[in-house]
This record gives sequence, C-alpha cells and structure tokens, in this order.
Amino acid sequence: MFLFRKKKIILLLLFVLIVILGKGVYACAGNGGIGKACFYDDETPINGAKVQVNELAICGYTAANGWVYFYDIPAGTYHLNVDVDNDGVWDVENEEITVVSGETATLINWFPLPKAQVYI
Repeated sequence: MFLFRKKKIILLLLFVLIVILGKGVYACAGNGGIGKACFYDDETPINGAKVQVNELAICGYTAANGWVYFYDIPAGTYHLNVDVDNDGVWDVENEEITVVSGETATLINWFPLPKAQVYI
C-alpha cells in the first residue's frame, strides 16, 4: 500500500512540474530581441541616443557603449527611428529590422562626427 501511495505522489509531482515548466516555455515561445548600436565615424560610441520601435511604441536610450537592447519582442518585422542628439528630429527613420524567434536581431548605424561649436 505504501509503495502504491509513493508512486501516486511522484506521478503527481511530475505532472505539476510538467505543467509549470510547460507554461514557462509557452510564454517565451516565438519571442526574440532587438539590439541597436550607434557610433560616430571615428568608432566612438554614442551615449544617450533615443531609439524607437515604431510598431510597439516603445523606446530606449543607448548606453555608454553605444548599444540599446529590447527584449521579449514577438517575431516579425519592425521599423526603428533614431534621434542621435535628442533634438526631436529623427536622424534615421523607418529602418527595417526582422526579429526571428529565439534570436536577437542587430543593427549598427554610423554617424558623422558633430561639428565643433565655435564661440567668439
């Protein structure tokens, strides 16, 4: 009798684990990521450039290394806008990127060095 009860408990625990793990995998299925980098022509990373994913209405800012990442993005084709100097004008508009399930799609943009300000 004890052996039969032990088997039932083990089977019940396995069933619960399969249900819990199955839901976790299902929740992440089909998603990927977007990585975007902005650099000046001299390979200096651009910190603080605004990057927008148009179709999802989300945006982020590049870090000191020039990169910004968006995670848990459904697979599909998206368009990115970039405002390098945060002046409200997109320096890059509707740049197309395709996200594949389980992968991170990346794009890199190179921008001319800003002109030095001359004060008299």
